[in-house]
Amino acid sequence: MIGYIEGTIHDITERTVILVASGVGYEVAVSARFRGEQVIGNSVGIYIHTHLRENAMELYGFPSLFEREVFLALMTVSGVGPKTAQRLTFYLLHVP
Repeated sequence: MIGYIEGTIHDITERTVILVASGVGYEVAVSARFRGEQVIGNSVGIYIHTHLRENAMELYGFPSLFEREVFLALMTVSGVGPKTAQRLTFYLLHVP
């Protein structure tokens, strides 16, 4: 399982960043706030949750280990998937 990636922002999309580490580009779903703070070429390190489904592997990224832990706690709630848990984590920790 991937737990942390340190690399360079290669691209920024509507919902993800492409983070290049050791020549491999990882597409990581991150919050809008994190995307807004990034510039292509920035060096960053992000904590990762690797979410496996039967037909996909998705990476969810967080700027701190604490944010990832909140996300994981929210994922234990019935009916809360990774996209919802990521949005809730952002609102719980960053919106007054």
